[in-house]
Amino acid sequence: MPILYAGDVITEEAGALLHVYLRKCLAFTQRALGCHRTIWARVGFVSPPPGLSKHRSFLATNKFTCTVLPLRARLATVDVAIQLMNSHPVLIHAIQKICFKSEGFSFELMPPYRGDAPIDLHAKALWFFILDGCSPRIDLASLVRRCRSHRPGSRFLVLLPPAAGNFSEKIHLYSWGIDGFVDLHEAWQAELPRAVDRILQGQLWVSREVFELFARHEQTLLDTHLQTRHSLTAREQQVLKLVIRGLSNKEIAALTGISERTVKFHVSNILSKLQLKDRHKLLPDRLR
Repeated sequence: MPILYAGDVITEEAGALLHVYLRKCLAFTQRALGCHRTIWARVGFVSPPPGLSKHRSFLATNKFTCTVLPLRARLATVDVAIQLMNSHPVLIHAIQKICFKSEGFSFELMPPYRGDAPIDLHAKALWFFILDGCSPRIDLASLVRRCRSHRPGSRFLVLLPPAAGNFSEKIHLYSWGIDGFVDLHEAWQAELPRAVDRILQGQLWVSREVFELFARHEQTLLDTHLQTRHSLTAREQQVLKLVIRGLSNKEIAALTGISERTVKFHVSNILSKLQLKDRHKLLPDRLR
């Protein structure tokens, strides 16, 4: 297929074929992304191909130009269900007052989970769980596993007491696949929506110390065990970062958008290149 660049002018017949091709690409992308996501392709026409006579940017010529290729997701809408896993009325009230905003996402604040009813995870939405890390009665590890098993691809953030000595706890939270944590300091209500936005945009909200600990461990693994003349592919590096955090193949598949079988293949290649027989050897010493 020939490559089109911004500003290229093509005939009306070719434009009609391009229109059909773009529609197929958009439909495929929507199915792949799921979650009621709407994709917009930004294509500027100079004259209408068949069926597009109402396009606002038409000019009086018999050709049209493609102004942006490849496709870019200009506008996307994903429903996000935020649920607080906490029963404390003060915290519930504070969360309900926060306005969550993130480009491409619409939010619905679900009723808080109080531990006295099963978690409803049947809605077609991306679930974002805010966990209470201040209560010793809550087993966060089992709660995260339960939520993730019912709804792979969910996002997790933990609220922690403002203690200077919670570094070890944050390491374990990160190793459970937690995407971020917020200390309940004076400005936590302003920080929380920023953290949610950052996580939904595919990033993490963790302290530099925690991130650097895992980054150093990853580099040590590569320096110590990686065979000469071998290197990890970009996908293998991505999978390795998630395995180091203790995520299962199913969880990695949900986060990366590849099949569980493909994840298993990448993990096998990683272990082979690092000359290791057990994926648990990839974890930092303090988490084994």
